Parts: sequence; structure tokens; C-alpha cells
Amino acid sequence: MLSEYYEIVLANRLQSSIENFKFYLTYLFENVSFMDKRVLDIGGGSGYLSFYAACLGARDVTCLDPEASGTNPELNKAFYRFQSRLPGAAVEYVAHSIQDYEGQKEFDLILMHNSINHMIEGCPRLRRDENLREKALQVFAKVFRYCRAGADLIIVDNSRYHLFQLLGLRNPFAPHIGWKHHETPEFWTGLLEQVGFKRKRLCWGSFNTLRRLGRVFMNNPFAAYVFGLPFILTMHRPE
Repeated sequence: MLSEYYEIVLANRLQSSIENFKFYLTYLFENVSFMDKRVLDIGGGSGYLSFYAACLGARDVTCLDPEASGTNPELNKAFYRFQSRLPGAAVEYVAHSIQDYEGQKEFDLILMHNSINHMIEGCPRLRRDENLREKALQVFAKVFRYCRAGADLIIVDNSRYHLFQLLGLRNPFAPHIGWKHHETPEFWTGLLEQVGFKRKRLCWGSFNTLRRLGRVFMNNPFAAYVFGLPFILTMHRPE
């Protein structure tokens, strides 16, 4: 089923290089086992990570995205292509934001892959607006409640700051990112710890074309700041 999954990813142009994508997934989910787990993919879009989890043995996966309602036909098409060609994958698409979601399950793993700044209102003003921070805490408290004891929350996003920004230049490696709408992993950690999560792991992405060499030289905060690389933050709900 996994080989079929990669064919769908490539056919839908969700990734340009399957080998680079495989390398990224291995790094992203290092020491993560999906076997018989319940997974919540918040802001899952096309569901490509949801179906990956299912292909690796997840018991059931909920792909949560308000655009599942049909407002983004391309995302819907990609999801249903996965679903039609991977009938054994237990993935449910739910057309709600996390704020509106009212499920009955607890999850072993929750993903926020490039979605945290979309689900938290007013990211550019969070640091100075106490009311917005309180709303963010309410969202994170809800996410915490959906985690079973011992569950992990994996967040992938870009940090707010990078070297080119300091120099007044557009970042040539990620020119389309609205940096002011993002926050640092330390800021998110601080809020998540207030609702009960504990930090488990923080690492940084690299250019996947560089494979292991990129991981060796770029998995550090200095390289992340210079190039504007994404962070991978794993939080944990204690037993």
C-alpha cells in the first residue's frame, strides 16, 4: 500500500521528488510508530500525511480541515484520489476547524503540519494582545484534552525570524511565506506548557535535496535563522 501511496503523491504533484519526500518523512517521524494508533491531523489539507499514517498501520486517522467542506476543490480532489486508490486506509475527512470540532475519541498522536498559524487567531498580535493569547490557550487546552495520556503533538512550521528579514531583504529560499503570521518554537512551547504539555524534542528542517549532509549541518538554530528553515517541535502529554 505504501508504494501506491507514493505514486498518488507524485501523480498529484504534492511532492516533486519521492526520494527526498521519503527522507523527510523518515526524519519528521523519527522514533514514531503509527501501528494501531489513533491520529488527528489538524489542518490536514489533502490528507497526504493522514494517508501516510494509515499506510504505516494507524488504526484510524481523522483529517481535520474546514476546507474539506468543498471550498477548495483541488484539496478535495486530492483527498478522494487517495481514498479511492487506498480503500484499506482508515482515514476520515472532517470539515471543521479544531475550534468547532467535537469528537469522542482520544488520540495517540496529533499533527499540526504547517497549520498552527492558521488555526490560532491573530498570530501577528499574539505577543502584545492578552485576549488573543487567552484564545490561543483555549485552543491548546482543547487539543490537550484530545490527547490520551502519553500522546505526542508534532508541530511543523516556520519561525518568525530569519537573517534576511534583519537585512531588510526577501528570503530567497522561502519568498512566499508571510513571516509576521508565524511564531517561534519557544513562544509556542511556552503557551503549550501552560495547558499541560511538556517539550519532548525540538529540531530543524533542512533542504531535503542535501539529505544526510543537510541534517548534519543545518539541524541547529543558527542555520535555521540564517536560511529561514522550519522547526519540528514535539510536545508530550505526560502519563
